Amino acid sequence: MFRNYCLSSSLFVSTFVCSCSLITSTPVRDHVKQSSSDLIQSICSQTQNRTYCQQFLQPRYRPGESLRDLGQSAFDAVSQLVFFTYDEIHVREVGTVSDPVLNKIYHKCGAQYTAAINALDKSKGFLKSGDFQKLPNLVSLALSQPALCDSNFAPPTAEPADVKRLNNEARDACSVILAISNRLASGKKTFD
Repeated sequence: MFRNYCLSSSLFVSTFVCSCSLITSTPVRDHVKQSSSDLIQSICSQTQNRTYCQQFLQPRYRPGESLRDLGQSAFDAVSQLVFFTYDEIHVREVGTVSDPVLNKIYHKCGAQYTAAINALDKSKGFLKSGDFQKLPNLVSLALSQPALCDSNFAPPTAEPADVKRLNNEARDACSVILAISNRLASGKKTFD
């Protein structure tokens, strides 16, 4: 009887150990595979344009990197986009010297994009130093500038479609890094 008890106990222990190892190994691997997708989904749920966000972040995320690393990559890309938009607006400002109304609008937009660029540059410094608490306010400032540029175009002066598209893209891109900034500032480094 003692022998049967020992055999059944060891069989139970062996089954338990095997079950535990299967339970702990399988979900962990699945969790690792899903975490990048879950992280991106969680970030994008906090943005103005989820589809844009996913298309923006997917190619920038590298498995195993931290939220801070993803943030660095995203901040760099958004800074380039905002500078490109500023450059396009500056070219139009120079090209509209003979039209004082349009020239003034593009000049205002240029000043607004300069403010966005400065805010993003400061943000990148805080991101690099780990001072995440200052990120949301600076990125919010950058996010507001494309909308201000849009508002400069009032009837009878219509906003050109390509400028509207650039402003929308700059706004969507800034919204992505605002979601990342809020997450870093709150200490959330994983998905919800």
